[in-house]
Amino acid sequence: MSDGTFFAYIALLVVSGAILAVLGLGGFGQSKGARIIDGVFAAAFVAYAGYLLFAFDGGTVIISYYAFIVPILAIVQMFKARKAKRQMAAETAVPAEQPAPATNQP
Repeated sequence: MSDGTFFAYIALLVVSGAILAVLGLGGFGQSKGARIIDGVFAAAFVAYAGYLLFAFDGGTVIISYYAFIVPILAIVQMFKARKAKRQMAAETAVPAEQPAPATNQP
């Protein structure tokens, strides 16, 4: 693996971890469980990037494509959760009562 590929992979791990950290901390309509999972993956990606950058001294680097797929899936999940919350709020909102039409009675 070339140095460029190695450092690009580290950069992508950090970016993926940052995206997941923002999703986990911000919530954006996600459930508590989804936010925890985002945080766990964020910590794992950033920790692996830190290991590769500071402690790795050669050998085999495991390139996981999950590091690129997980943030995309998390963003899709966030949009689905936000849409579901908006639909739930719209369904539970009680429409205002309209006054009864006036009748002309003698």
